[in-house]
Amino acid sequence: GTINTISDGYALMLYKIRTTYPNAQVYCFTSLEGRTVSGDTTYPIVNSAGDTIHEVNHAITEIAHIFGCKVIDLNTCGIHYWNISSFTTDGTLHPNERGQKVIKETAKQELINEFHNI
Repeated sequence: GTINTISDGYALMLYKIRTTYPNAQVYCFTSLEGRTVSGDTTYPIVNSAGDTIHEVNHAITEIAHIFGCKVIDLNTCGIHYWNISSFTTDGTLHPNERGQKVIKETAKQELINEFHNI
């Protein structure tokens, strides 16, 4: 089918993962609260489809749950709208080495918490 929205694409991706690897534990990440361009202080950021990052993250969470996937919320990692330029290569969204380490530690702690409670 035609992919018209982020939700369509995300659902198709998880469908393919779940059907190819039905026994896998799948973890999805929410997106960081980025900016459209480095130094831009417009808030909230709206993508070309008119969606805010909060709407995109809500869709990621809902679709992940439909497909039985866990969600790791990156908005709890300490990287946020006002300091994101220190943790990204482009000042907007894509993590640099420092940002990758923060995200890694957040994911690691989430997994430790998840498996510690089993």
